[in-house]
Amino acid sequence: NINFAVRYSFTNNSIEQVTSVMKDSEIPGFRNPVGNEVLYSIYQNIGKSRAVNLSGYVNWNATKNTRIYANLYGGYTYLEGANGLSNDGWNIFVSGGVQQTLPKDWRLSLNAHVMTPWISLQGKSSGNVNYSLSVNKSFLKKRLSLSAFATNFFNVYRNSVKTLEDTSFKQESRRKITQLRLGVSVSYRLGNLQASVKKAQRS
Repeated sequence: NINFAVRYSFTNNSIEQVTSVMKDSEIPGFRNPVGNEVLYSIYQNIGKSRAVNLSGYVNWNATKNTRIYANLYGGYTYLEGANGLSNDGWNIFVSGGVQQTLPKDWRLSLNAHVMTPWISLQGKSSGNVNYSLSVNKSFLKKRLSLSAFATNFFNVYRNSVKTLEDTSFKQESRRKITQLRLGVSVSYRLGNLQASVKKAQRS
């Protein structure tokens, strides 16, 4: 099962956040100004964007017990604002995985996704890579299910960097995020789903 689509989109006069350096005494309504320079953010209808995007989905039953799947979204974006502000670049997101059914109602799943830095009018945020592994076991004629999962077990922390800039300043925000996740879950299905479809009689 394969599905791909190509799209072109444009936007005029979109609402964008604009950040600039100015004295606090020049900011309307600012209380107790002392004349210091600050970063001041407002929203304006100044945005223009042009984007070409490709999206896709692939699902392949490689064998009776093996399923491979993938999702793709990405494209090239150009952004433009007032006072010479502009930015452009690639935004790409890819995810996929493999699901393997094993004997005695065991199931193993491996998933991953990759995202490039995301482009905004005045900067970009850092990309990231995530992955997970899960094991599932069914009991009692598949009524009871036990699952265990682990995500990002080789990389406990992820460093995230976000930049914001124009001609008069450049700001970098850095965060260290815990991305290791471990967990278990238990589910039990009660009752049976019984549904009947009444056929229409043709005359």
